[in-house]
Amino acid sequence: MGSKEFQELAMKAVFQVNPNIAISEMFVVWMVKVLQNNKALISAMSADNYYEVTYNGDKKELYVDEYIKNTNTCLNVNDTL
Repeated sequence: MGSKEFQELAMKAVFQVNPNIAISEMFVVWMVKVLQNNKALISAMSADNYYEVTYNGDKKELYVDEYIKNTNTCLNVNDTL
């Protein structure tokens, strides 16, 4: 499956999981293809959560994991070394 095709499939899958997020609001944060498998991290401007969509090319299965930000901690690199 090509990158463009997978991106469209992944966004439709996120919409199925959360129909409150329009596909037009979604964007790909990161995407990779290894052999017959694809993975993408997808978010939206109107959402605090993001979605990890994985396509298993061997089994022809699509998995959608939803994550939400719990914390955002700023660390000064000079203080932590």
